[in-house]
Amino acid sequence: MAIDATTVTRWLAEFALTSESRAALDHLVKVVDDQIAEALPEFTDPTLRRELDASTRSHWKGFLAVSTRDAVEVRPAPEAYDLARTLARRGFELPVLLAVYRIGQRSAWQFITETRIARIPDPEVRAAVLMQLWPRLSNWLDTAVETLIITFADERDQWQRGARARRTETVRAILAGQA
Repeated sequence: MAIDATTVTRWLAEFALTSESRAALDHLVKVVDDQIAEALPEFTDPTLRRELDASTRSHWKGFLAVSTRDAVEVRPAPEAYDLARTLARRGFELPVLLAVYRIGQRSAWQFITETRIARIPDPEVRAAVLMQLWPRLSNWLDTAVETLIITFADERDQWQRGARARRTETVRAILAGQA
């Protein structure tokens, strides 16, 4: 039996609407970010955790807004860029940023499948929903990560150039006998 596309689209729209509620959003952000902080202890720092929470929340809201569309233009929110820049400024290596997204994707997917998709009684509808949701979520995160890698690298380059320039200026001042 073929599943009607409107059944899947209707489920996705209801899923997005329900998931956008404050309580549902707060719960997802906590679950995902707790798992990230457990794997990456640097996110127990209150400032980094706030930025992580803001980034996760903005990604989820952005994804939900386009989750029923076939063609999606991924535009990470400013909070996602802020987290990437903060990690670069604090001297973290790129693998930390990548781990945030790898762990976050795995955690979010597990949360969605266990709390929402598993409740779909019809196995064919459940399979059809999975086949629609997974590529959309993966595309969102893959595209966002590619964009944020560039932001991270640019920020890191700026900080390194600035630090190098300050060191060079300090050496020149010392060699010139300046205070």
